[in-house]
Amino acid sequence: MLVNDIVRLEDEAEAVLAQARAEAKRIEQAALDEIEAHRHAVAAETQRRISEFQENAELEHARAIALAQEELQKALDALDRIPEQALRDRAARIVEKFKAL
Repeated sequence: MLVNDIVRLEDEAEAVLAQARAEAKRIEQAALDEIEAHRHAVAAETQRRISEFQENAELEHARAIALAQEELQKALDALDRIPEQALRDRAARIVEKFKAL
């Protein structure tokens, strides 16, 4: 009887250990799953923020280009309003100054 009790206790201990190992594996897998879910969430948020930054940068770039084009057009229009003779007179004065050097 004592031997049977000892064998029974050993069997129970093995069963408890097997349950503990299974529970430990389950907890480990749950932790790994949670880490992976968190990793995906962080990656998705990072990608969202990168896309948002890129979109804002592209909009700002487009605004800057539009402003530069507008300023260029104003400058070209101002140049077009200068009379041809005034340009010729100015060029002649510049040439005369260089000749004097």
